[in-house]
Amino acid sequence: MCTVVSARGKHRYTGRTLDLEYSYNECVTVTPRQYPFVFTNGDASRSHTALVGMAAVSEGVPLYFDAMNEQGLCMAGLHFPTHCYFPPPQGTGDEVAPFELIPRVLTACQTVAQVREWLSHIRLVDRPFSDTMLGTPLHWMVSDGTECVVIEPTKEGLLISDNTVGVMTNSPPFAMQMANLCQYRHLSATGSKGNLANLPPYSKGQGAFGLPGDLTSMSRFVRAVFTRENARFSARVSENIEQMFHLMDTVLQVRGCNRTADGEEITRYTAVMDADTGVYYYTTYHNRRITAVDLHRAPIDRDRLVVYPLMNESSVYWQNR
Repeated sequence: MCTVVSARGKHRYTGRTLDLEYSYNECVTVTPRQYPFVFTNGDASRSHTALVGMAAVSEGVPLYFDAMNEQGLCMAGLHFPTHCYFPPPQGTGDEVAPFELIPRVLTACQTVAQVREWLSHIRLVDRPFSDTMLGTPLHWMVSDGTECVVIEPTKEGLLISDNTVGVMTNSPPFAMQMANLCQYRHLSATGSKGNLANLPPYSKGQGAFGLPGDLTSMSRFVRAVFTRENARFSARVSENIEQMFHLMDTVLQVRGCNRTADGEEITRYTAVMDADTGVYYYTTYHNRRITAVDLHRAPIDRDRLVVYPLMNESSVYWQNR
């Protein structure tokens, strides 16, 4: 149960939450320009743009949940179990495994327009990372700060949808989320409207009456769109980063409120990518202080991954102690 949001303030921002019952030992991972990508169809890339994002590193390979490249193209993958379909591989040169889609897109493209063109020449196929790490049903959102698209693998083919609201959650498909969003056209940040608008309001915030507050993906989609549309950014980058985290706070998962057979789902981390500076900001469930990794201050002219373990212990600033 995750959420991703793209927004513009002083800079271009993409935020995401990763909501799971368990950890993959994820860490902020920088893939330098000379890291030797060897992809499953035999393609290899040993000179490419550098990446930074959150990944689980297995056998020396970064399995990105989300990432951005040096040009500010941002991408995130979210759970998509109900409609996801990857056809079986046929051994052709245009095949791409789902687990490698983020690095393939971000090393090949700099804009959403280039992403659309690149996707028209590939086939996403059912190829797991290993026998012990099977494939996960996913869909993805890609943003360059001007355009935003959703990529969904279905039995009807690979669907590429323009995303004018800059938000994506989990299943159902994006088209169903947008159709459901139409039910909430009445919401506003200023108060109630209509024939009874002259009645005195009993509380501030009545314009958001009916905004869904539950934890489902469709409700989080509506809530994130409403917040994104009304959130106001300032001229200060630091305030914009804080604003993005406040925006993402509206969809956080609290321990104990969503219990499954696998355990209790929580927001493992919240990330905000600043596409203009290349800085990756994050908080974790156990550490709400914002931590940052600057792509351009990492050693990116090398051939080995740079891994930054999550600062996952509570960090409190005491004013009187």
